[in-house]
Amino acid sequence: MIFILLFIVIFFLLKRSNYLFRSVVKSKVRLPCWPYELIYKDNKNNKFNKKIICSKILYSKKFNIYGKPDLIYRNKINKSIIIAELKSSVIKIKNKPNFGDLLQVAAYFIIVEENFKKKPKIAYLIYKDRMFIIKNTNELKKKVLNVVKKMRILIGKC
Repeated sequence: MIFILLFIVIFFLLKRSNYLFRSVVKSKVRLPCWPYELIYKDNKNNKFNKKIICSKILYSKKFNIYGKPDLIYRNKINKSIIIAELKSSVIKIKNKPNFGDLLQVAAYFIIVEENFKKKPKIAYLIYKDRMFIIKNTNELKKKVLNVVKKMRILIGKC
């Protein structure tokens, strides 16, 4: 009985260590393709497809946060959403995204859900040398909202 309990605890801890994201080497990076379609991009150049929302600042009224993700894709069949955030830097620690970038993506999860009425399950955080698939979890949401709360307290003291 103790061995079974120990096995379950070890399994949970190992699974928990990769709970928020999964790392992918850059050579295997693929942006979503069919049945996904691009519905938003942080770029004003939109000569070909007028359906794409371009360079609009997205706002969460509920949490009073703003943001402009680089790319948002929607599945044509089940309407699921994927966010892609592109970074011009390389990753310093090979198996972890930069903490600030992780929080940025977490804020985008909140903002995109409120604006598009669909909770994104994942986001791609793409650096020059590596990509991370970030999972939209309650734990990540709590982290970003806690940081936003602390930032507002600090700004209020200035």
